[in-house]
Amino acid sequence: MMLLEPLIAAIAAGICVPVLVVLYLLKLRRRPVRVSTTAFWELAAEDLQANVPLKWLRISLLFLLHLLIVLLICLALGRPVSRNAAAVGSRAFVVLDCSASMQALLDGEVAGGKTRMDVARQKLKAEAKRLTAAGASVGFVTFAAQARVAVTPTTRASVLEEAIDSARASDQPGNLAAVLALVRGSLQEADEKTRNGRMLVEIASDQIDAAGVGQDSNLDVRVIDVVGEAGALPDNIGISAIAAKREPMDPAVTKVFIRLTNSGSKPVVAPCVLELDGTVVERFTISVPAATSSTLGEASAARPVNLANGGVLKATVTRDDLLAVDNVASIVIASAAPPRILLVSPQAVVSEAGNEKPADWMLAEVLSQLKPMVVEKARLSTYTQYSASGELSRFDAIVFDRVMPSRPPPVASLSIGASIPEAGLELGELQDVQDRPIVWDRTHPTLRDSPLDTLFIARSHVLSEPKSREIKVLARSKMGPLMLAKVGGGPKRIVTGFELAESNWPLETSFPIFVSEAIAFLSAKEDAGASSISTGDPVRIEVDSAATSVKIEGPDVRDVPATGSGSGNRKMLVLEPLEHAGVYKVSGGNALPAVLAVSLINSSESDLRPRASGKDGDTALPSAGIGGGRELWPLCVLVALALLGIEWAVFGFQARR
Repeated sequence: MMLLEPLIAAIAAGICVPVLVVLYLLKLRRRPVRVSTTAFWELAAEDLQANVPLKWLRISLLFLLHLLIVLLICLALGRPVSRNAAAVGSRAFVVLDCSASMQALLDGEVAGGKTRMDVARQKLKAEAKRLTAAGASVGFVTFAAQARVAVTPTTRASVLEEAIDSARASDQPGNLAAVLALVRGSLQEADEKTRNGRMLVEIASDQIDAAGVGQDSNLDVRVIDVVGEAGALPDNIGISAIAAKREPMDPAVTKVFIRLTNSGSKPVVAPCVLELDGTVVERFTISVPAATSSTLGEASAARPVNLANGGVLKATVTRDDLLAVDNVASIVIASAAPPRILLVSPQAVVSEAGNEKPADWMLAEVLSQLKPMVVEKARLSTYTQYSASGELSRFDAIVFDRVMPSRPPPVASLSIGASIPEAGLELGELQDVQDRPIVWDRTHPTLRDSPLDTLFIARSHVLSEPKSREIKVLARSKMGPLMLAKVGGGPKRIVTGFELAESNWPLETSFPIFVSEAIAFLSAKEDAGASSISTGDPVRIEVDSAATSVKIEGPDVRDVPATGSGSGNRKMLVLEPLEHAGVYKVSGGNALPAVLAVSLINSSESDLRPRASGKDGDTALPSAGIGGGRELWPLCVLVALALLGIEWAVFGFQARR
């Protein structure tokens, strides 16, 4: 047994015990009484001698009972606890959950505006004080998406209390595995005495999944519940998913998908607002069913929104509940700018009255009908000038019709009846095929909806068999490959070995479909569409290889060194998850993306339902027993009251004697 407040117990004993002794030494004031005989004088003289100050104290049963009662009360003031072998003389950790759900307000008016984090701090400080008083060296760990040691093991309770008070909740989801990995690593680094013993880990959290704790004979893990016993389900609506995709037939229209969760016991009609760069573009409601003890209520909605210019789209649930951070989610919508296509052919403009082959104008006509799209036509000489001046970078894809450039273009390209000066894509001799494709890649995006069973080819150039994994055969005849595609190792390429005039393809319905899908495939950008980052996910930023640092500005401001891996003139940076949700701007090193939309979007954090707990509100995870001691002051008070009753009985017996 040890005392949590030994100083208070010592002060109380130093005051009360001397007072008790003095009371027994004081001379009693007697009331003069006339008596009828002198037979009582001897007893009166003896009693007078016992009450003379500075005489030796006469020990009696009442004095011993009074002294024991006083000592028990002083001991109770010192808060005695049972001594625990797992804590005394060893290391322990107190862990504070700083995940997003800890920002939730306590349900009910009695809470007075307190959050779960406030309750967790209060309980954890009491545990830290108790453990240090027990002789343990206690460390302090905080965790959300990652775990960090805030205070290395110490015996000073004041240091731990100050660190616990300064801890703040983040917008990240919790990661219990990171805590246990950190603690186990610290246990391995401890001395032999600590490793052979046990380490106590006390976690103050509102959401701990016991299944995530593995068996470990050296760890005593205890969860300090900050929610309390399960009552009415807490009222909270949260955004658990957000996505957006432009309509393929009308890219100016974007379909926004939102999923909401409800942890409350009543169904809710949640009002929602969509804002693009601060301007409201849509208002709607979503009916979310009530949660049960085992499942959350969920509902989804898909809303078409006119977002031609792109920007940051923010979805907000305009309804107050216990947790505010999950009521907002953002996503970056890319601009719907149409792809710019350069058509390079033997003639820049095809005249209707010319003597050209019937198929010469078919490709240009199909491209002109693919809207929205910007098509520019040029001869090979003009293309060469564009290449020399660097103007080719303004195009998303280049279509070569029977012409071959002197060097590969810096953007994706489609070559029909022509080759590209790249390894594996050159055209061979022109041969009579007089055949149809016997097989084609139906899984490739360009041929997914373009069957080639009716295609007939009279003559075609020979294409060599691919020798690289980056080059794949899209269509093949008995003579060999008819169409090749290259993906990876540079811009995308598609090459056909036959001219349109040497086939019936321009007359088939599969031809315009192929051209449309090929342009979409070649001009597609990796950053197109919509992007959103969860607060628990790492951040990936691409910068120039010469960049030395990148600055991220938003709810958090961070300057990070540009140390990453990559090839060529670009490299990829992988950064730690951002702690708070919001919109961030990235500057320096021509960084992409330049805007980051960070949101919680985590149904586990939006789930505020209380977890199952023990009678005392704490849960021992299955890895070990509960560590720490138990306070014994109520027992001391009960014993003192019992002794007081005995003293009353003894005094009454002596008074009657």
